[in-house]
Amino acid sequence: MSRTLLSAVAALGLMATSCLAGDLPPASSWTGFYIGANANWNFISADAKAPTQTINNVTHDGFNAGSQNGNGPGGGIQFGFDYQIDSIVLGIQAMTSIAATDSSKEFSSGEKLTTELTTFGSLNARIGYLLQPDVLAYGKGGLAFGSFKYTDKEGNGGYSGSSDDNRLQGWLVGGGVEWKFAPNWSAFAEYDYTMLGDNDIDLSYKNASWGNTYKYTFNQNIGSAVLGVNYRF
Repeated sequence: MSRTLLSAVAALGLMATSCLAGDLPPASSWTGFYIGANANWNFISADAKAPTQTINNVTHDGFNAGSQNGNGPGGGIQFGFDYQIDSIVLGIQAMTSIAATDSSKEFSSGEKLTTELTTFGSLNARIGYLLQPDVLAYGKGGLAFGSFKYTDKEGNGGYSGSSDDNRLQGWLVGGGVEWKFAPNWSAFAEYDYTMLGDNDIDLSYKNASWGNTYKYTFNQNIGSAVLGVNYRF
């Protein structure tokens, strides 16, 4: 094959590549609203202690009720708004989930103290950087809430106590990667850590010799591995 023919073939190849590249649609902007769904796996850790308290004129000494750890599934929805500035994407997002996650501490007496996470969520600011036009790495942080159910049961089926609590003053930090696999669709994977702090809970009891209530202080933290999909408007 002559040099002239080789040059012609090379030129045609470059022209075809240029034409094909020109036909590709530009990457769509990340600016806009979105709504989606997610599945999550949650790791809850809870520390409990009973403060010194007086019930029916009897003083009960405080004690450390130990640490609880558990994990379980959850799922929910998220919605938000992103605004792209060159390779930076700024946004705000609300996320909420139901959960089937509990942790418990069983004492040598057979008594079991349990913390169950029922719902949780957050309102976050997000900031991300485009690794590619359709791949966004981001961090997030903001306010968080969680709803819990607490139970305390004596091992031999005697007394039992319970209480519900909505924790509204927590914090969340997290981060992940989001991939826009179609103009209006994206998928993401992230890990979040929710800190809900201390809260005093009065458990209501049946068949308890000391009275109808007993106070515990609970501190809960939640780690969440999240997979989800968004539809972008």
